[in-house]
Amino acid sequence: MTPILRKVAEDQQKNQLVWFVLIGLLYLIATALNAVRKFWFDELFTFYIARLPDMATVWKALMDGADLNPPLFFAATKGAMAVFGPGEYAVRIPAMLGFFVLCSGLYVFVSNRAGASFGFVAMLFPMVTGAFIYATEARAYGMMLGCCGVALVAWQRANDVARRTGWLVLLAVSLTAALLTHCYAVLMLVPFGIGALVRDYYRRKIDWGIWFCLVIPSLAVCSYLPLLGAAKSIAVDNSVFRPELFSLSRFYEFLLAPAIWPLFVGAVIVAFAAERIGRKEGGVFPTHEMAAAFGFLLVPLFAILLAVFVSRIFMLRYGLGAVIGVSILVSAGSSAFTRRSKSVGAALVLLLASWFAGTTAVWVATQVAAPLEESLLGKVPFERLRPELPVVISSGLLFLEMDHYSTSAVASRLNYLMDEEISRKKTGSDVFDKGFLISKRWFPIRGNLQDYHSFLAAHPKFLLYGYSSFDLDWLIPKLIEDGATMTYLGQQGPMKQRTVLFEVESPGSR
Repeated sequence: MTPILRKVAEDQQKNQLVWFVLIGLLYLIATALNAVRKFWFDELFTFYIARLPDMATVWKALMDGADLNPPLFFAATKGAMAVFGPGEYAVRIPAMLGFFVLCSGLYVFVSNRAGASFGFVAMLFPMVTGAFIYATEARAYGMMLGCCGVALVAWQRANDVARRTGWLVLLAVSLTAALLTHCYAVLMLVPFGIGALVRDYYRRKIDWGIWFCLVIPSLAVCSYLPLLGAAKSIAVDNSVFRPELFSLSRFYEFLLAPAIWPLFVGAVIVAFAAERIGRKEGGVFPTHEMAAAFGFLLVPLFAILLAVFVSRIFMLRYGLGAVIGVSILVSAGSSAFTRRSKSVGAALVLLLASWFAGTTAVWVATQVAAPLEESLLGKVPFERLRPELPVVISSGLLFLEMDHYSTSAVASRLNYLMDEEISRKKTGSDVFDKGFLISKRWFPIRGNLQDYHSFLAAHPKFLLYGYSSFDLDWLIPKLIEDGATMTYLGQQGPMKQRTVLFEVESPGSR
């Protein structure tokens, strides 16, 4: 088996472009199949904002609190929609391209030190982690990671070569682009800063060019101030947003659980090879690059600290930069423990590529068995179900999605009930109650935003549809508390996303 793997490794080194294209085609197939699914709540914000007539209007909407992302991401999305149309696929193109640029940057970064095979290991590894779902999510994360992939290569080359002006410019531009794409991209400056500190320490000399390229992009943070100011009135004291004691472990579970088997099998391959090869050899990566990799690994910790002391909001996806650190450390560690064994590198490449292709095939098979069009949004026949009754959607997440995908007849029956005081009391947050009022000014929402008490007074009976349990939803518990009569009509979906349907008789209507 080893001679075969050695030949594969030699082919990877000799025909790097061919292997790069093959992996790229595999990535394209997987993302293209996944990118045609329906938008979920967050993605609709991207879609609606990018459809505004010009960037001046986009900035006005952002200043009004319509979204927290800086404007560069929406400019890229507008460009993609202008070329490919306003469909789901087009809106996801910036994320798809960005994530692949990240993987490509990891390949270049690692192959410069450990050879082509381990470079392909670093390229493939993000595709088998939990981070891959953001390769096809129409939000800023994929594009932000792509900018960081470019910055990673520029930083390495600027440290290595004498004639480096172009690389320094690319470093500053790519980091600035990252910061103008997502507010939490500011955390990406920290790993580069750690690496620069370590390098300066060992050189006993400050590299002012590198530090200038790290400081200049930080000025983009000024663009966050009006965005944060517009959102500061919204209460977010809810477990969905709140950083908690186990947030860090939950993040690494989210990131690495999908890759647990490739990691296990890869570790066995590396351990077996290291045992046969004998004494391990020192790593070929400079200390400052390893320091930066560990810095990326700790990005979720920095995000949690930022949430605790500044933003009050932490979502698992805010730590996605950790995938950069994990990918570098996995490939660098495998290289070091096997003395850069070409056979081991080839085996790991084949393992990761096979796993990625296999999981993609399994996902496609499940969608053939249960097509995406048969999502929760399409299973309830509201056109025929009690057409004389209004429909109340108890979940803000479902309301925006159903408003977008429902027929005009159904959308006109949809209602979302609001009361900021009740929402804050029941959930600690009024993100939907306040947020939808802002969204209504910029998005073509067809459904009705109604005051809770006024709606109940005007409608003695109505249908209610929503999640059986979600921390940001308060309507069902409030109706029960107020004495409404709720007749169960059915439920659907898996346990974590189970939706329920009721016919409700308002309190005091009998």
